[in-house]
Amino acid sequence: MYNMKNAAIYAVILICVFTAARFFLAADKISPITGPLIIDEGEKTKEVAIKSSSPASSAAPAGGHRNVSVDETEISKAETGFLPFATMQLWNFDPEKNNHAPDFIMSVDKKELKILGFMYPLEEGEEIKNFCLLKSTQTCCYGPKPQYNQYVLVEMDKKVKFERLRPVVVSGRFFVDPKPADGYIYRMDGRTLEPFGEDNFVHDAGTEVESSSIEELDIALVEKFIKTIDGKNSSDLTENDYKFFEKYEGKIFKVKGFLTGILSKKQKNILIGKYYWDGCCTGIPPSLMNSIPVKLKSGERIPQFWDNELSFAGRVKINRDAVKWVYNGIMSLEDSVRLKR
Repeated sequence: MYNMKNAAIYAVILICVFTAARFFLAADKISPITGPLIIDEGEKTKEVAIKSSSPASSAAPAGGHRNVSVDETEISKAETGFLPFATMQLWNFDPEKNNHAPDFIMSVDKKELKILGFMYPLEEGEEIKNFCLLKSTQTCCYGPKPQYNQYVLVEMDKKVKFERLRPVVVSGRFFVDPKPADGYIYRMDGRTLEPFGEDNFVHDAGTEVESSSIEELDIALVEKFIKTIDGKNSSDLTENDYKFFEKYEGKIFKVKGFLTGILSKKQKNILIGKYYWDGCCTGIPPSLMNSIPVKLKSGERIPQFWDNELSFAGRVKINRDAVKWVYNGIMSLEDSVRLKR
């Protein structure tokens, strides 16, 4: 069995990713837009954006981080032999008291089960045998250490591909084996590992359409627009300035990019960036210059942060209210549907 005593289980865990994105721009004066995005979640985002919409705060770096997880309740309805972390976390193990696992936990000891989670490698390489399986991506820099009941030590019978961002389904024999000195209470002898995706357990009601004839919209178009009006106050912009978008406004275009934020889950409004960004350290952070809000059509699902490069088609909308650029951007896509790759 792999000994975790010297492993980095209590150190930096998985990726540090942001929870959502909001546009960040001083409304009074239009200047070259290089500022970061406001990062937060849910209704708090609006409050932060309002507080940060002044020129004085526009130089501050974007803050916050995202903790990505999967809804286990939907999976448990569709799959037998699935052990959710929600069940494992009901045993609040205390290494000082060495309290025993409850009977319902012991009932799955040595059983062949499936567990869904995120990989944290315990060895180097693109293919690994030993890793921790976590319920969610823990904060890489600022969050608390994971509790014993929040991860499972996995040793596969052969090397598997290390999935850096996408959750995986691991099948194998599960053991309730509390060894706090070695850093774990749960372990699994893994047999198979599959990346989690649309074909695993849950099927979404989203509409993927094929449309190779739709013209592609350059996300960097906003940057070109800003250059044409550089130095103007937002209050001085006229309809003549917005003629820059005349070719695009109200017409159907497609956009390709990476999911860099969720602006509103309720309104299904997401942020698609031209460049990849892991929310922490790799890639280029999203901004008004390289990202576009995409509002999904009813019936479309919000993609996951681990999805690969995405394509959407929708109707181009131009926002002439500069005050609302903070929330809605300058250019966006409305009633959007996801395109097949």
